[in-house]
Amino acid sequence: MEGDLLDETFLDLAIASCVVVINFAALEDLNTALAAPIDTASVNVHAKVQVLDNCLRNSVRRFMYASTVYVYSCEGGFYRCSRQAAELYVEEYQRAYKMFYKILSYGSLYGPQSVSRAS
Repeated sequence: MEGDLLDETFLDLAIASCVVVINFAALEDLNTALAAPIDTASVNVHAKVQVLDNCLRNSVRRFMYASTVYVYSCEGGFYRCSRQAAELYVEEYQRAYKMFYKILSYGSLYGPQSVSRAS
């Protein structure tokens, strides 16, 4: 199913009967994030919290979140900040609501920048 994570109706339909939710969605381009910090926070933080809240309402047993190694770096600017904040929300949902989670910390495995180029 494909849709907008900021759309509550879409989330209700997508998550309603799920036992596990795996979230790979994000604004992943560092340059785009640098040029658009509000959009970055909207997609990488706000949308993640909406997904988490919907998982909670639908009694999802496990939430898997694809994050990034940039969370542990001094690099990455607004992208790093947004992904770090999202991880903190995932961890807090576990503390507050006992929602089980797994955070996967990838390097550049997907997206347009992951394509190798020959010189």
